[in-house]
Amino acid sequence: METSSLKVEISAQVTSQGLSLGLLNSVLISQCREIEEFLVDESDDGNITSLGSYPDSSVRAQLSLLRFKDFEPTTVHQQIKTRFNDPVLSRLITDQIVLDSQRKDLPQGPLLITVFLKFTKKEYIVAPFSCSLDDSESRRILCDLSRGDV
Repeated sequence: METSSLKVEISAQVTSQGLSLGLLNSVLISQCREIEEFLVDESDDGNITSLGSYPDSSVRAQLSLLRFKDFEPTTVHQQIKTRFNDPVLSRLITDQIVLDSQRKDLPQGPLLITVFLKFTKKEYIVAPFSCSLDDSESRRILCDLSRGDV
């Protein structure tokens, strides 16, 4: 049996974009997706072992460029909401952009805010038998099949 959950990490970097890109502020949103696998051993009090993580090859990395006259929260949220059809995610991204745009140490002039979104899908594989990881480089899974039916 397999179950999964999704975790989102949001971070941002703010720099002066210079006048070569015009007088509007820019927001570049970079999205990447990763899968992290775990093995849940039902026969050992639900012991969870990480099997590792890897990039999700089913979805390409995505970039979005948005332009803003200013970072007024309602305006930013409207544009973000049209890109992401998820109200909670849109609010989180908007809050990150607005907070970073209000920092006191920023230079005058148009800003470039690069927002990094990392989506991690955590997959839990539930095994009804005892399993453990081999310490060899191959990271094989060793299973004791005598404890249950497969």
